[in-house]
Amino acid sequence: YLTQIAPSVAAATRLAVRTELSAHRGGSQPAIVVLGSSGEVRSATPGARQWQETLDEFAPHRFETMLRIMVQGLRGNSSTGFRATIRDGHGQWALMEASPLTGEDDEQIAVTINPAAGAQLTRLLFSAYGLSARERTICHEVLAGAPTRHIARHLSVTPNTVQDHLKSVFAKTGVTSRGELVARLQPQ
Repeated sequence: YLTQIAPSVAAATRLAVRTELSAHRGGSQPAIVVLGSSGEVRSATPGARQWQETLDEFAPHRFETMLRIMVQGLRGNSSTGFRATIRDGHGQWALMEASPLTGEDDEQIAVTINPAAGAQLTRLLFSAYGLSARERTICHEVLAGAPTRHIARHLSVTPNTVQDHLKSVFAKTGVTSRGELVARLQPQ
């Protein structure tokens, strides 16, 4: 099933990467939500409420669901925080980050919501295309404009190995050249 839908997911992700991020309704207002220990909203900025409206417009209660996911994710990984990327109904991507708050009530959690951009979206594309760790490394090198020999030296592999990885990346992304690959993966 995933193999069948991967091209559609990747195409939608590519489209979203190229969408003008500054057009988001939240604009430059900070978007912060303070949650209690069970995930209930204690307070939120107007920017967070705008994200809520946008996300709930696409699917009712989606914002609440994501906040519960953030709480559960943080509980499983409390020392480093928890991150998630979500797409709204207008094609915009948001990066949600949860962190524990310290103070009188150590059970509170802060969730920030920001438009996702650049490297965050490139990583999302790598995942959507199902690229391996080595393929991702090579793609980063290609996006930086490095030639095959430089990539091979940098990764301590042969140029043929780099080419083999690139063939695999081309097949997964549906391109036939480095130029096409850069156009497909480079956020606008």
